[in-house]
Amino acid sequence: MFTPLESSLGALLIQAATSSYMHLEGKSIGFSSILYNSVFKPSVHSASILLGLFISSGFVNKFLPSFSPAVVPATISTFPTSYLVAGLLVGAGTSAGCGCTSGHMLIGLSRLRWRSFVATCTFFLTAVITTVLMGSFRVDPRGVPSYEYDHSFTGFKENMMLLLALVVLGQLWSYIVLPRIGLWLKHKNDKVPTTRTSLADNFVRWITGISSGFLFGTGLCVAGMTDTSKIIGFLSFWRPASFDPSLAMIPLFCIAPNILLWKKWLPQTKAEAIFTAAKDGDATVTVKKPLFESEYDLNFSEETSLQFLLGNAVFGVGWALAGVCPGPGIVTMFTEINAFTVGRGVLFVAGFLGGSFLQKHVLL
Repeated sequence: MFTPLESSLGALLIQAATSSYMHLEGKSIGFSSILYNSVFKPSVHSASILLGLFISSGFVNKFLPSFSPAVVPATISTFPTSYLVAGLLVGAGTSAGCGCTSGHMLIGLSRLRWRSFVATCTFFLTAVITTVLMGSFRVDPRGVPSYEYDHSFTGFKENMMLLLALVVLGQLWSYIVLPRIGLWLKHKNDKVPTTRTSLADNFVRWITGISSGFLFGTGLCVAGMTDTSKIIGFLSFWRPASFDPSLAMIPLFCIAPNILLWKKWLPQTKAEAIFTAAKDGDATVTVKKPLFESEYDLNFSEETSLQFLLGNAVFGVGWALAGVCPGPGIVTMFTEINAFTVGRGVLFVAGFLGGSFLQKHVLL
């Protein structure tokens, strides 16, 4: 079922999360690296965002249950090995391909990176082909074509006040309140001769990561990205009766606004990441840097090697196999943990970590 309104609101939450974190901390939110590093290379960056996702899963389950990922426990008789296999392929593919839907599609396209455009086209194409070959056609249980939508906007009306409050408060918090709190804390901290890893600085990092993770996780649920049938439906665009265009709202309300903002905020080349000289012979140097850090932590490589292309192709296969990518997989896993059960999210994440580890340390 096409849910343009709900998916648009979810996309706005994701936009606030990605843009705020980039503007304040100077880092991207790429869940393939965040998930891997949280286990093998823990840091405030990965831990804080994952904590925010964990909080969002509980929040959605409690206050927006109609958007919460379905909990389907795995049993011995119906052990869904496809999620393990999908996680393995996604883990190996994103490791070799240097990113996933969040890192390449949401962040990379927002930065207008050619490499991310190539990656997105590659994994999307292989995902569509895999969907065709597997015959994974989403058919609405009521027999309604996926491209049709609920004219009464039931999901939105049932949660209208909370959804609108989340979007408005999320934007105000991300662009006005949090920057002021962070700058105030850092200003107070700068008056005291301490190291860069002071308690105040780390507190700012934690609160920024948690809030971005919360908004991102909630946005994934509201947009429908944790609903595997919506993913498969979106990948079935070639078959009108099964096509669900809901996720097309993500580029429209997340990527497009980020392109406009990041063109102004972010350095566009590696040289600009160090400094941007003022025009007209002015000796003053203008430095483009995030609000809370001294420089942006960005990748400017445009290399599209064979391994890079094959990695993204493998990721596309795994994505289509289960309809899950790293971000939604983590949120689904946390939902299952809150329900004290093991299901597709836990299996997917376990497979992902195994696939990433194998690619980095065995396959290379």
